[in-house]
Amino acid sequence: MGIAGPVDKLIITGPIRLAQTKLAGFNLASKMSAISALTGSQTGSDTSIQNLSTDARVAPEGVRTQNINLAIPALGTVTGDGTSAPAER
Repeated sequence: MGIAGPVDKLIITGPIRLAQTKLAGFNLASKMSAISALTGSQTGSDTSIQNLSTDARVAPEGVRTQNINLAIPALGTVTGDGTSAPAER
């Protein structure tokens, strides 16, 4: 992981990896009700993550992820790249 820049404008880069993880009290299926309706799956009150890997860059101008590989057994697999920018841009 790399961290650069002044404290109020840090740029953090590096890989993120999770395996066999549970997000207790977070029901992803309820947040994605359209997808859940198609698959008919229920995750309960927790979300189990089989695998999550991505190369991330977090900076004041937003978050960029590359090489996303997310496997959630109750919902399926997501792959690709993505970006997110702050609303006050």
